[in-house]
Amino acid sequence: MDRYGTVGAEIAAAGSSSRMGGRDKLAEPLDGIPVILRTLAAVEAVPEIREIVVVTREDRVEEYRRLLGQCSRLRAVVPGGSTRQESSGHFRRTARWQPSMTAPVRW
Repeated sequence: MDRYGTVGAEIAAAGSSSRMGGRDKLAEPLDGIPVILRTLAAVEAVPEIREIVVVTREDRVEEYRRLLGQCSRLRAVVPGGSTRQESSGHFRRTARWQPSMTAPVRW
């Protein structure tokens, strides 16, 4: 076991996008690349992170699975809950193992 033990990252992307007028800000391109892909690449670049779970809105799950499918450490894309806490619980239930540390990535 390394210094950090097992680390999992949760990318919390299940918000309603109300401040963006309903547009999913993570699907918006930034210099031609969707923000969610840039986020995933940044998280995947951290060698201590062994597993990544993206928690998103129910209506985005399939779209994000297709978009993010090439990520080597992506464990799952799962639907979120009605609150941020409930959505975070989905990460813990989806992880293959219980990480000794989680790194929530929120927008």
